[in-house]
Amino acid sequence: MSAADLVFRNALIVDGSGSPSFVGDVAVSEGEIVAVGSYEGRGAEEIDATGRALAPGFIDIHTHFDPQLCWDSLATPSIEHGVTTVVTGNCSLSLAPVHPHGVSKVISMFEVIEDIKKQTFDAAVPFSWETFPEYLDHIRPNLGINVGALIGHSAIRLYVMGEDAQKRAANPDEIEAMCVIVEEAMTAGALGISSSYVDIDENMAPVPSRFAVRVNRWRLSLLLGSWKSLKQMNGQKRILLSHMKESQVKMNLKTKKNQTTEIKMKLIFWLNRLGLSLFLGSLKSLKQTNRQKRIQLNHMKESQGKMNLKTKKKKATER
Repeated sequence: MSAADLVFRNALIVDGSGSPSFVGDVAVSEGEIVAVGSYEGRGAEEIDATGRALAPGFIDIHTHFDPQLCWDSLATPSIEHGVTTVVTGNCSLSLAPVHPHGVSKVISMFEVIEDIKKQTFDAAVPFSWETFPEYLDHIRPNLGINVGALIGHSAIRLYVMGEDAQKRAANPDEIEAMCVIVEEAMTAGALGISSSYVDIDENMAPVPSRFAVRVNRWRLSLLLGSWKSLKQMNGQKRILLSHMKESQVKMNLKTKKNQTTEIKMKLIFWLNRLGLSLFLGSLKSLKQTNRQKRIQLNHMKESQGKMNLKTKKKKATER
């Protein structure tokens, strides 16, 4: 057995699958895990992890490390708590795209929404970029943590529309310009777009993304969907489509069932209002109750017969 680059010995392994933790070894070679459980080989470096827990790195899907990564490539203190991947650019805010004259507006929104002060930006965020790919190129060389970067919808609208981004919806040409920006960002490695429906800026006004109308969001969403399909799922399209068709059939059946139930409930409501009632059992229920009905009718006839006989005896006694 070839030696591993790194071996953790006797760790309490929590593998993230939901299974109970267990004590064992983890071996790593060329940046990949090659053994979990028991490793009989040796490691170029070995760490005795007795009494310590060993788990996959945590993924923090909502962060605003966009500025901090300019001076702290480890995104501390998150990495010290076991986080190995951070997702940036949330709440429609990212540091790109940005025009030189739009930097102050971006900083102001970060100040209000994320409490990152202008003094911090002035000291450590150079804004030596304009496009989103250029921002990624700025932070990428020294990263010591995995970063999944979202491009902010408010930043996109400000870049394309300027002050109008907080006054009106985008026109078709502006929407197309936004799509070009998003496609460039995705090609450079962006995860997608973030938006906001609740945030306000330094003037207590809604952030730019809140002025986007539905058609604007649909257009950007369709772009993301088509881009991911083309770039990431080439070998899985047929499987994906099969699952989609199967899911659609199930959804259609569920929709029809829900519609039928809704109609029945409305019918019951109005019949009750009219002082009527309705049996809404299925055909199977009807068949199953036929026998019960006959038994019930027999019991009713038998009871009626007994009552008639009792009445006749009573009348005879009275005579």
